Amino acid sequence: MKRRVSLSLVVGGTLCWLLVPGLSRSGMETPAAGGRSEQAPVAAGEKSPPPVSSIEQARALETSRLQMLEKEAALHAKELELQRLSASIDKQIKELDSARKAMELTIAGQHKESAERAKRVLKIYKSLKPEEAAKLMNALEEELTLAMLDQLDKKTVTKLIPLLTQPRVLEWTRENFPAEE
Repeated sequence: MKRRVSLSLVVGGTLCWLLVPGLSRSGMETPAAGGRSEQAPVAAGEKSPPPVSSIEQARALETSRLQMLEKEAALHAKELELQRLSASIDKQIKELDSARKAMELTIAGQHKESAERAKRVLKIYKSLKPEEAAKLMNALEEELTLAMLDQLDKKTVTKLIPLLTQPRVLEWTRENFPAEE
């Protein structure tokens, strides 16, 4: 009677089980009963699969193990490349953040300087006689004149309003006292 013996192999740290037909527990081939092996019956018109020896199975296992090792090596290389790219991107992000912070400081300094210049200009206009200040303000762009009126104190604006051109005063009034709808 022919038995199937399972064979366990450790290939590259992987435990593999093989079912080897035609081997006895002693490892010797047993003769097939009636010249046939104990394979599944073959239907009419079908060809039976060729028998696979244990050596061929071991070779197939070794081939698949090598393929898996190659895939693992390729995957590891890709992981290293991704880590390198990630570090590069992190470095670029830090550089961009520091550049952004430097730009923000520069812009904040420019705004502060601009605000200080505007205060000095307003102080000069405030120190002028109302007629002189109104003459200069009438020569400026309307938007700038309206912004200056917003910045000046009530007493100075009261002196300038009668001396400024009427359309500018009306526009300033509309901006500061919107009509209710």
